[in-house]
Amino acid sequence: MGSLEKATELLRLIAATREGARLGDLARESGMPTSTTHRLLSGLEALSLATRRRTDRRYQLGGAFLILCGAARGQFRIDELARPVLGLLSRRCGVTAYLSVISGLDAVCVLRVEGGNALRAVTLQEGARRPLGIGAGSMALLAALGDAEIKRIIAANALPTAEGGAEAQYHYDPDQVRAGIERTRMQGYASHSGQLVRGVDGIGVSAVMAGLDMGISLSFIGDMTTAEQRAAYLGYLREAARALEEGRG
Repeated sequence: MGSLEKATELLRLIAATREGARLGDLARESGMPTSTTHRLLSGLEALSLATRRRTDRRYQLGGAFLILCGAARGQFRIDELARPVLGLLSRRCGVTAYLSVISGLDAVCVLRVEGGNALRAVTLQEGARRPLGIGAGSMALLAALGDAEIKRIIAANALPTAEGGAEAQYHYDPDQVRAGIERTRMQGYASHSGQLVRGVDGIGVSAVMAGLDMGISLSFIGDMTTAEQRAAYLGYLREAARALEEGRG
């Protein structure tokens, strides 16, 4: 792994925690010596890509990401196009809608819009990461990739967490992921029942907007959702995917 890849891995680890990350934890989780970790973090600090808080000496993302993220959201029309589309989707269904993109071995939620249902089933926060194949939007993204890329991603996520694999909390099972891909491709959409939160189901489809692969998904309380409602949700999801691909807000 080169310096660029190592620095990127440190940024990924920092981004995965809201409370900030300690130097020792970053060294342990990345598998790099503490001296190497500190040297790379110093370089990231110099570029304003990371910063170390004075209060507790934990590392967090630097201010440069505010500029970069703002530019990326504009380039991919997240707020201009995707937000209105997901807003309409969530209003039609009355449940929470999500937009996710691929980042390395993970799917990252870049947009969440809550529906009007008082019993909201929110399973994903903006900025949160999940291994590709875990969750409806994430599975839709993974199933849309080529077979060689899917094989590489599954093999990497199946490694022990200390070696860069998926976090233990996700109970990443390659056989289950492969079965999910087959099911997604067969039925034309991704689905799960209580995979992440007991009682909360999800469905998702993939789309390409401004050249970027995206997963659009909905989460809802399974026992309170009829088969007819699920069918309607899927229709609205597919309509939202077409709107994104055609550049319609």
